[in-house]
Amino acid sequence: FLDKAMIILKKQYGEKHPKVAIAYLNIGVSFKKLGDLPKAIGYYKKALAITEVRFKLHHPYNISAYHNLGAVYFQKGDDDNAIKYLEKVLKQQLKIKPLDYVKVAIESEFLGKIYSRKKRYKKAVVYFKIAHNTNIIHYGKDNKQTQASLKQLNAAIKTQLSQQTKK
Repeated sequence: FLDKAMIILKKQYGEKHPKVAIAYLNIGVSFKKLGDLPKAIGYYKKALAITEVRFKLHHPYNISAYHNLGAVYFQKGDDDNAIKYLEKVLKQQLKIKPLDYVKVAIESEFLGKIYSRKKRYKKAVVYFKIAHNTNIIHYGKDNKQTQASLKQLNAAIKTQLSQQTKK
């Protein structure tokens, strides 16, 4: 069914049309939800093959594909690829004005978790600080999301300090 739909879409708009890229992104999301991560990655990369040529890096289609790839690689435990895509997303998010604090916090939190998982706590602390500070700006100090980001930051700092004292 998907193959037939994609053939029709490509015939109507052409191989490199943004609507084809959107379809690839949506199919990738579907496969991610089904737990078929390799297929999700394949569709996200097909979308990027179109969007990176058609749009600037900070275009929402590129950012969406980078984020989705980073999230899938995170889910797979492929931390190096997750970092590659999520750092790209964060870099582009920081260029967009007005700044979308929620998205910056999400990407920073992802990166903090990955660096924690890699036991690179100094870098994890940097990203958790970004997430926490952007949450304060967006939500305020007493918000549940801000408090959760503070707990992550404190845990990373505590682990970093305990690692330093062991050396």
